[in-house]
Amino acid sequence: MPDSTNAPYCGISTLLDELVASGQIPGANVLVRQGGKELFYYQTGHSDVASGKPVERDTIFRLFSMTKPVVAVAAIDRKS
Repeated sequence: MPDSTNAPYCGISTLLDELVASGQIPGANVLVRQGGKELFYYQTGHSDVASGKPVERDTIFRLFSMTKPVVAVAAIDRKS
């Protein structure tokens, strides 16, 4: 498993931890892949705040109004 302290991505884990600690988001997980290789993975917070269930690798998040970001990621992916 990739190290969550991987230098190019360590700011992501710090930011997510700060967002969770401040209550701005309940939890998150991030996966960075390039060329079929997993470079970075990090999870933090809760998938269900009421029950205290932590975010796990297979947590499924409900996304609303995400068309533009999804299209943007797809466009970026096609260029690389």
